[in-house]
Parts: sequence; C-alpha cells; structure tokens
Amino acid sequence: MKILRIGMITLLALLIFVNVEAQRRPAAKKGKGKKEKVEEKLKEKVEEKKEAPPAIKQEESWKHPGGNLLSTSFSSDGKSAVSVNSEGDILFWDIESGKKIRSVHYGSKATAAAFFGNKKVGLAGGLDKDNAISILDLTNGKETQTLAGHKGGVKTLAFSIDGESILSGGWNNQVVLWGTARGDIVRVFKGHDAVVNAVAVSPGRVIAASGSADGKIKVWNMSTGELVKTIKAHKKGVSNVAISPDDRLILSAGIEKGKDKKDAYFLKLWDVATGKLLVKNTNLGEHKAEILIALFSPNGKYALSADRGGALKLWDIAAGSVAPQKGETPPPTEVRSFEGHAGRILTATFSPDGSRVLVGGDGTLTIWETETGKLLGGGAPPASVTTPVEGALPATGTPPGGVVPPPP
Repeated sequence: MKILRIGMITLLALLIFVNVEAQRRPAAKKGKGKKEKVEEKLKEKVEEKKEAPPAIKQEESWKHPGGNLLSTSFSSDGKSAVSVNSEGDILFWDIESGKKIRSVHYGSKATAAAFFGNKKVGLAGGLDKDNAISILDLTNGKETQTLAGHKGGVKTLAFSIDGESILSGGWNNQVVLWGTARGDIVRVFKGHDAVVNAVAVSPGRVIAASGSADGKIKVWNMSTGELVKTIKAHKKGVSNVAISPDDRLILSAGIEKGKDKKDAYFLKLWDVATGKLLVKNTNLGEHKAEILIALFSPNGKYALSADRGGALKLWDIAAGSVAPQKGETPPPTEVRSFEGHAGRILTATFSPDGSRVLVGGDGTLTIWETETGKLLGGGAPPASVTTPVEGALPATGTPPGGVVPPPP
C-alpha cells in the first residue's frame, strides 16, 4: 500500500513536469492558409510603396529641345511649370520629378514671350508672323488671338496679373497696351527716345513701367496713359525693370560707367512716389556681367537677378531700403548666390509661394530652393542646342508676365 502511494505521487509529479515543459515550448507553426498568404502579400506591397522612389537622374529631367528659353511660369498651385523657347516649343513639367507632362509646338519661331500662369502665353516676333503677338490657350495649344499693330518689332512682353492686359515694347520706342478680351490696342504710351528693352505691369494694374536703351525708366498711368514719372536710372541703358507687389518700388537693372571707365552692372531700387533712389547714392547690388534678369519675389521680400555670365543672386529688399547713418557701413544686401547652372541664364521665375525658383538658359532648366539655395533638380544641358534666331530674346517669366532683356 505504501509502495502504491509512492508510485502515484511519482506519477503525479511526472505529469506536472511534462505539463510545465509543454507550456514553456513554443507551439508548432501551423501551415499558412490561403487568407494568411494573401494578407502577407498585401503587407509586402504596402512596405514596397513606403520605400522612396529612385531619384531621377539629372540628365533625364528638365531637358528642353533647344534654342533660347524665352519664358517660364509656375501653375497657380506650384505643382507644375511651363516653358517656351525661341523655336516655339512649349513644354509642361511636373515639379517634383522634373519630367515632361506634355508639349505643344507653336509652329513658328519667336523673339519674345510672356506667360499668364499656365493658362495662356503670348508669343511675339515670329518670322512668319510679321511681328504680331499671338495668344495661345495652353489647355489645347490653339491660337486664340493675333494682336497686330506693334510696328518695328517686339522686344519685350508682360501680362497683367489678371491676364486681361498685355504690354509690349520694342524697336519703335513705343509701349503698347493690349486688351486680351477683344485683342485690340487699348492705348499707346509714347515718350521714349530709344529702343524699349523692358516693360512691367504693376500687380494692381495701376501703373506700368518701361526701360529703354538710353537709361531712362518711364512710369505710366495705365488707366489714362499719362506719363507719371521719368527716371534717369542708368547711364548706359536699362536692361530690365520690375514693380514690387505693393506697387511702391521699381527694381531696375542696367549699365553704368565704372570707376576704371569700364562698364559696371548694377541693380537699383526706386521709390515710385518720388521717382528717386530709395536710398540716396546706394545700389541694391552689382554683377560682373550684364544683368539679364531682375524680379521681385511674390511677397516682396527678395529680389532675384541673373547675368549673361551665369551668376544668379538673391537680394534682401529690407536691407537695401535702409539708409546708413553717417560713418556707418551699409548693411549687406546679398543673401546668397545659387551655384550650379551651366551657361547663360535667360529666364527665371518664382513659384507662387516664393519657395522655389525655376531658371532657364541655353536649353537647360534648373529648380532651386529659395531659402537654402539648394539645387533641387536639373542642371544638365541637352546634347545639342540649336542656333538662336537672329534677334531672339530671353525673358523672365515671373507672374504676372515676362520681361525680356536685350539681345544676348
């Protein structure tokens, strides 16, 4: 009886030990059912999507067919852009990838261009268009209007911010205001004694500004055509003009006589109300080559400039508006230089929020981050660049319209 009791106790202890060990060991994996396999595949696909897409090589993005780039512009949401060259090639781009979305061929070479956002483009000076300005609807690429009547050749174009007006200037020393609704001449601004190199329309469509080869800027009342101010801006010619978003300032680029009697290239800020330099005897900035681009950022905080040598610079408007006290050194106005665009810079524009800058040259586009100066895409020129049309002119594409510098 005692032996039987000991045996039962031993058996009970053995059963308890086996049970504990079974709990410690992981359960054997069951074979995967159909449902589990499907769920696992879906999970793998989700993980694949989370991985960053491969970076697009620079030589695969931002390539233009060739010719001088005349103008560039962003869409209103900043997600796409459009560009046009002197061969009449109009290309639409995806900003993030730098890939072409679609293209339109105008069918005629142009010497000047200006965009109204990505809705329409004005092209002027086509060799078979007798210097007429053609307005194209960018949704379908069709020509909707032909503006005829600017004699002597068009050098520069600028849209108003609402797209209802377009301003042209050229070889006949005149500035013409057109209405895009009817395609007619609204008025002609007369008063320049030299070729008009640049025009600009104020965001409020209150004033227009034009700069000529004799160094003068003229400010016009757009409603009446009255000459408001004549500014003797640059001694050897004005190459570009822009009006600030609040209509208070005019930015000009031009040529002066340097101390060593060589040409010097300056940016200047002018007070619209007085027609005088914002800060007496002070320039906003200087370049080592002729300045082809001059424009304000959308918020008016910065000015952007570029020259025919390929230098691209950002300037602080607030610093350039401060008059130093006697004996003080003026505050630095240059924010940064953007390094990486090969060749001439012929067109530039800010994104609507001012965070990016799209720059074009001899068949090359680059896109930059404004605050950091980081190159975000582009920079590789195409294998070949076509010979520019005689008299073909580049243009800034900043909204509300482009300003075309003098011949490169």
